[in-house]
Amino acid sequence: MPFLNRDIIFAIGKKLVEDGNSVAVMKFALSGKKQLYEMRNVFASVTFLDLNEGYYGIGWGCKSGKFYYQNGDELPLKFFMDCIGDSIITLRLNYSNIRRTMYQPFIDKIVKKKSKFLLYA
Repeated sequence: MPFLNRDIIFAIGKKLVEDGNSVAVMKFALSGKKQLYEMRNVFASVTFLDLNEGYYGIGWGCKSGKFYYQNGDELPLKFFMDCIGDSIITLRLNYSNIRRTMYQPFIDKIVKKKSKFLLYA
Protein backbone atom coordinates (compact mmCIF):
# COMPACT_ATOMS: atom_id res chain seq x y z
CA MET A 1 0.00 0.00 0.00
CA PRO A 2 1.52 3.39 -0.95
CA PHE A 3 2.11 6.04 1.66
CA LEU A 4 3.15 9.68 1.80
CA ASN A 5 6.44 10.65 3.34
CA ARG A 6 6.61 13.14 6.20
CA ASP A 7 7.74 16.08 4.03
CA ILE A 8 4.73 15.75 1.74
CA ILE A 9 2.30 15.42 4.65
CA PHE A 10 3.90 18.48 6.30
CA ALA A 11 3.60 20.49 3.06
CA ILE A 12 -0.07 19.56 2.70
CA GLY A 13 -0.76 20.54 6.32
CA LYS A 14 1.10 23.82 5.89
CA LYS A 15 -0.95 24.65 2.78
CA LEU A 16 -4.20 23.89 4.61
CA VAL A 17 -3.17 26.22 7.46
CA GLU A 18 -2.24 28.98 5.00
CA ASP A 19 -5.70 28.61 3.41
CA GLY A 20 -7.30 29.15 6.85
CA ASN A 21 -9.94 26.44 6.59
CA SER A 22 -10.25 24.93 10.07
CA VAL A 23 -12.61 22.17 8.89
CA ALA A 24 -10.11 21.02 6.24
CA VAL A 25 -7.29 21.12 8.79
CA MET A 26 -9.25 18.91 11.21
CA LYS A 27 -10.34 16.46 8.51
CA PHE A 28 -6.76 16.10 7.30
CA ALA A 29 -5.33 15.77 10.81
CA LEU A 30 -7.86 13.12 11.80
CA SER A 31 -7.33 11.06 8.64
CA GLY A 32 -4.40 9.15 10.15
CA LYS A 33 -1.70 9.00 12.82
CA LYS A 34 0.99 10.40 10.55
CA GLN A 35 -1.24 13.28 9.47
CA LEU A 36 -2.08 14.12 13.09
CA TYR A 37 1.58 14.06 14.10
CA GLU A 38 2.66 16.23 11.18
CA MET A 39 -0.18 18.71 11.73
CA ARG A 40 1.15 19.18 15.26
CA ASN A 41 4.58 19.83 13.73
CA VAL A 42 3.05 22.32 11.29
CA PHE A 43 1.54 24.34 14.14
CA ALA A 44 4.77 24.03 16.16
CA SER A 45 6.74 25.52 13.24
CA VAL A 46 4.60 28.65 12.92
CA THR A 47 6.68 31.86 13.03
CA PHE A 48 3.85 34.45 12.83
CA LEU A 49 0.98 34.78 15.30
CA ASP A 50 -1.71 37.47 15.07
CA LEU A 51 -4.17 37.39 18.00
CA ASN A 52 -7.31 39.42 17.31
CA GLU A 53 -10.80 39.80 18.71
CA GLY A 54 -12.67 37.83 16.03
CA TYR A 55 -9.93 35.56 14.69
CA TYR A 56 -6.34 34.53 15.04
CA GLY A 57 -3.85 34.39 12.21
CA ILE A 58 -0.92 32.01 12.00
CA GLY A 59 1.67 31.40 9.36
CA TRP A 60 5.17 31.79 8.08
CA GLY A 61 6.35 35.21 6.99
CA CYS A 62 3.85 36.90 4.69
CA LYS A 63 1.67 33.80 4.19
CA SER A 64 -0.79 33.34 7.02
CA GLY A 65 -4.15 31.71 7.51
CA LYS A 66 -6.92 33.28 9.53
CA PHE A 67 -9.12 31.14 11.72
CA TYR A 68 -12.36 32.88 12.69
CA TYR A 69 -14.39 32.15 15.82
CA GLN A 70 -17.56 30.26 14.96
CA ASN A 71 -19.23 29.84 18.36
CA GLY A 72 -18.30 33.00 20.23
CA ASP A 73 -15.82 31.87 22.87
CA GLU A 74 -14.64 28.59 21.38
CA LEU A 75 -11.02 28.68 20.15
CA PRO A 76 -10.78 27.01 16.73
CA LEU A 77 -8.24 24.18 16.60
CA LYS A 78 -7.38 24.51 20.32
CA PHE A 79 -5.48 21.21 20.37
CA PHE A 80 -3.09 22.43 17.69
CA MET A 81 -2.85 25.96 19.09
CA ASP A 82 -1.30 24.45 22.22
CA CYS A 83 1.69 23.44 20.05
CA ILE A 84 2.43 27.06 19.13
CA GLY A 85 5.00 29.10 20.98
CA ASP A 86 8.56 27.96 20.55
CA SER A 87 9.17 29.20 17.01
CA ILE A 88 7.21 32.47 17.05
CA ILE A 89 9.21 35.40 15.68
CA THR A 90 6.41 37.91 15.00
CA LEU A 91 3.56 38.43 17.46
CA ARG A 92 0.70 40.90 16.92
CA LEU A 93 -1.90 41.59 19.60
CA ASN A 94 -5.24 43.30 19.06
CA TYR A 95 -7.92 41.96 21.39
CA SER A 96 -10.07 42.93 24.36
CA ASN A 97 -10.02 41.63 27.92
CA ILE A 98 -12.67 39.07 26.96
CA ARG A 99 -10.18 37.18 24.79
CA ARG A 100 -7.28 37.75 27.17
CA THR A 101 -7.93 34.62 29.24
CA MET A 102 -8.10 32.57 26.07
CA TYR A 103 -4.89 33.95 24.59
CA GLN A 104 -2.83 34.29 27.78
CA PRO A 105 -1.39 30.73 27.76
CA PHE A 106 0.07 31.28 24.27
CA ILE A 107 1.56 34.63 25.22
CA ASP A 108 3.05 33.16 28.42
CA LYS A 109 4.61 30.29 26.48
CA ILE A 110 6.16 32.67 23.92
CA VAL A 111 7.48 35.01 26.62
CA LYS A 112 8.94 32.10 28.58
CA LYS A 113 10.75 30.77 25.52
CA LYS A 114 12.05 34.20 24.49
CA SER A 115 13.17 35.08 28.03
CA LYS A 116 15.25 31.87 28.17
CA PHE A 117 16.84 32.86 24.89
CA LEU A 118 17.64 36.34 26.20
CA LEU A 119 19.15 34.96 29.40
CA TYR A 120 21.54 32.71 27.50
CA ALA A 121 22.39 35.11 24.68
